[in-house]
Formats: sequence, structure tokens, C-alpha cells
Amino acid sequence: MTAVVNFASGAVMSVVVFASALPGLIRSYRPGILSGTLFFLVALLGAVSAAAAFIGALAAAGAGAAYGVVSIAARPAILAAERERREALNPPRAPPRPRAPLDPRRNLDD
Repeated sequence: MTAVVNFASGAVMSVVVFASALPGLIRSYRPGILSGTLFFLVALLGAVSAAAAFIGALAAAGAGAAYGVVSIAARPAILAAERERREALNPPRAPPRPRAPLDPRRNLDD
């Protein structure tokens, strides 16, 4: 969780630093007010989109990891419930009764 928070705050801070440095870069090219403003907005939109995609990927990875941990942790309970259900539907049969050994003197034709 600490790593996710660090990466997310780093992404947000990189957008803030980029947004504060971008006007100086734009002014160095001496564009018109309209084109400079439009470039600033488009560049800022790109930076925010990249940071949002990165944070979304972090959230998806965290959710996937949490789902994996929960599914692995729940597996023994699921198997036990499945075994109990199967045993309830098919109770174990009684073992067959042992037969008396055959008497070799007995006539089998009877």
C-alpha cells in the first residue's frame, strides 16, 4: 500500500511540476496568446491523462492482487464446503459383510 501511495503521489506531483514549468517553456518560443494557451491546455491534458492512466493501472493491479489473495485464502473453505455437499448427497456405503470361507468338503452342485 505504501508503494501505491508513493507512486500515485509522485504522479500527481510530476503533473504539478510540469504544469508550473510549462508556461516558461511556452514563453521562450514567443507564441501568440491564443496558440500559447491552447498548447498549454493540450499539454496539460496530456500530462493529466498520462498520470490518470498510471494511477488507474496501479489501482487495477492492486485490485487484481487483492482478488488473488482473497481467492487463494478462500480456496480451502470452498473445497471443504464442496466435500461436505458431496458427502451429503452421496453418503458412504456400508462395507460388504465378510463371507464365510468355502468349505472344500462341501459339494458345490447342491
